[in-house]
Amino acid sequence: MARVKKSYGIIHLVILVSIGLYAYFQIAYKIGQTDFHKLIIHYILAFISFVAIYINFSSKHKILLGLSIGFRLMFFFAIPELSQDIYRFIWDGRLMINGINPYITSPDMLMQKAELPFGMADELYPKLTELSASNRSNYPPVSQFFYVIAAWVSPDTFFGSILCLKAIILSADLLSYRMAVLILEHLRMDKSRVFLYLLNPLIIVEGMGNLHMEPLMVAFLLVGMFFWLKQRNILSGVFIGLSIATKLLPLLLLPFMVKGHRKFQFKAFLQKDILTISSISIGVTLAGFLCFMDLSNADQYLRTIGLWFNRFEFNASLYYVFRWIGYQVSGYNMIAYFGKGLAALSMIFLIYLALKSTANRKSQINAMLLAFIIYFLLATTVHPWYLILPLALSIFSRYSFPVIVWSLSIFFSYHAYETDGFQESSSWLLAEYALFFLSMLLLYEHPGAFRWKR
Repeated sequence: MARVKKSYGIIHLVILVSIGLYAYFQIAYKIGQTDFHKLIIHYILAFISFVAIYINFSSKHKILLGLSIGFRLMFFFAIPELSQDIYRFIWDGRLMINGINPYITSPDMLMQKAELPFGMADELYPKLTELSASNRSNYPPVSQFFYVIAAWVSPDTFFGSILCLKAIILSADLLSYRMAVLILEHLRMDKSRVFLYLLNPLIIVEGMGNLHMEPLMVAFLLVGMFFWLKQRNILSGVFIGLSIATKLLPLLLLPFMVKGHRKFQFKAFLQKDILTISSISIGVTLAGFLCFMDLSNADQYLRTIGLWFNRFEFNASLYYVFRWIGYQVSGYNMIAYFGKGLAALSMIFLIYLALKSTANRKSQINAMLLAFIIYFLLATTVHPWYLILPLALSIFSRYSFPVIVWSLSIFFSYHAYETDGFQESSSWLLAEYALFFLSMLLLYEHPGAFRWKR
């Protein structure tokens, strides 16, 4: 009987893995950005494979780690097709090895000059999106550092740079695995929860597939969080600073890091928290930026970042409601007001949650995750890969269920690329956020039923 059960388990696993491999192969090599219906079908297949494997085989730690690596390797030789951002990454790296600062000038400006900024620029430039080509780079210094490495490793071919970045992302995911396990052990939570992140199709497709640097940001953040839990604040500040200097989002976590005492003692609060984690994190971030710019052109970078609050809009939820109201009242898009106003509202919620969170680390992590959920619900732009950071935090939180559901439904946003140009669908937007809010409601009504393993 035991042999029959074991054989059934092996067959079950083989079927689920085969479904995942098939789905990832199709996404990596057969499906383009405009093939939305094929993409969403295969993404859902990959998601079903992920959930079924986790639920049925979560105790098989080594097998799940092997699958996490294997699924990623499916994308290793694939050229990203779902996002054109990779060409801007390569562009920035090649600019810098040729002594040109991507924070100061846009691709459009450079291509108007008589001399090309670098070899193969004429091949790379047409691959940039119109939005990317018309703006200076917004990628923080640690990301730029790795773009330089990719350009230096392969100065003559784009594909070599892509392989280099894939190796970096794979290494980051392995580091995230190790640090997440250590954090789960410290919090006395089930170590298998790490695979809610590592096996999630969103991480695999947007990381190894599209080469967004969020997995590297998460790796640095998890190292910083581990040292934070161990009260080694200097090392925590350094690695959280590296995370912020990879992608700016972890900056929002600093208000939560400066708490940590049940009884408020100003001297201890000042010495152990603000002057270490926060100031060192900000110092590391600023040092990174100063490697690429000085104060005279810092304002240009800030203006570029400001576009996320007064110009860019994609896959938003509550902001689109306010935008509609604005059209009814004024007759034009009031993003310049609503974008900044909602960002300010997010900061108010964030500070409130930071002040309300206790010295209990689990409570603080729950508050961090809730802050990011609120931030993205109020944001004007929510690309799928933005969800990678809250997804990483969710494995340490009781709120993981709705974030995992969102990591499925957020792929509905790719419908916007199905037609020539760019056109969002209100139906797919409604479906995405309806699933998310429904999962939040289910978690509220049945808090013990949707917490996976603790």
